[in-house]
Amino acid sequence: MPKLKLSPIEIQTLKSFISKYENFTTELARIQTKLEELDQEKHDLMEVVKNLAKQLEKVREEEDENTKMLVAKYGEFELNLETFDIETT
Repeated sequence: MPKLKLSPIEIQTLKSFISKYENFTTELARIQTKLEELDQEKHDLMEVVKNLAKQLEKVREEEDENTKMLVAKYGEFELNLETFDIETT
């Protein structure tokens, strides 16, 4: 295969293109790494949300059990959330 002869402008253009491409691939690799880190953070946060949802469900169940226990012991009642006064019905 015969060698191609390039003009200095063509050589400079190719060098510039190669330089930009190298920067692009480096930047692309950096962005990919950041995306992977963000994906891991998202996964971790989703685990935290799942755990919080489980804890909230447990608290709600305990609250229901405690309310039923209080109703069984003291009868029906209402709680005024502004004054925290308890009124039996």
